[in-house]
Amino acid sequence: YLLGELKDKGTSLTVSKYIKDPDSKVRQQAISSYVLINENEALPQVLDYTLTHPELPESETAKSCLLQIVKMEQLPLLAEQLQGAPEGAQVVLTAVIAAKGDSEYFNTLYELAEKGGTIGSTAIENLYMVTNEHHLDQVLILYDKHENEAERGYIEKALVRAINSHPDRSLATNQVISHAMEHASLEEYMGVLTTVGGVRALDAVYSICLNDASPKKEQAFDNYLRIVSESAAADDQKLLLLRKVSPLANDIEQQKHLIAAMGGVKTFLSVVTLGEYLDMEGLATDAAN
Repeated sequence: YLLGELKDKGTSLTVSKYIKDPDSKVRQQAISSYVLINENEALPQVLDYTLTHPELPESETAKSCLLQIVKMEQLPLLAEQLQGAPEGAQVVLTAVIAAKGDSEYFNTLYELAEKGGTIGSTAIENLYMVTNEHHLDQVLILYDKHENEAERGYIEKALVRAINSHPDRSLATNQVISHAMEHASLEEYMGVLTTVGGVRALDAVYSICLNDASPKKEQAFDNYLRIVSESAAADDQKLLLLRKVSPLANDIEQQKHLIAAMGGVKTFLSVVTLGEYLDMEGLATDAAN
């Protein structure tokens, strides 16, 4: 490691010999030092190391090295190595390609995502990094195919990225809402709508609040409050939106959440509105604060 820190290319040959050492820890130190010495020129050796040692912990060392040295123009080389590589190496290469954020590799990750298994999970986890507005339709389809909560969480990030990248976020949000109503339900896409916010998302979440049959009605109430609180609307407008949902606060906990949201609105009218709760049992302290 010391030789690597010195970055003396005269020691490069000596260090390279230890990359094939029988001891895993020695190999990891050697490849890391080799990268410090040779920087981007070490790519062929690091790729060979990645393909030769696809198991943990060496795969993590390989990923760390690749992230340090790979340039955008070298991504095609990594993509070529994906085909036929051991699964552990595919996981590393996929993560590195995604980390560079080049949307040209969206289809590469999308195809891997549909394969399932460890590589599929890795592709799903990193897909958002290469997603833009042009991929919204594909990500919606992928979301519908997966019921695993963790994987859906990652696909939601890709959906949010696609919407936020769109030149007309309202139009993109409408597309998600239309898709949800046609192929699934608004409840299933509520996480995405809450994160992107906006008028259309707020209206959609409010409609869930009004639906007594919805199993996510209570969650929708809190999400509505979050959208309003995080929006760029003027404080007077925020207060109106919060008052709109106040009749739907069905229990003391929801009322406390509503009071907390109103407390974040800095207007005289919000003080007056909070005063209405001062005489209510269990809410006086929250309103006063």
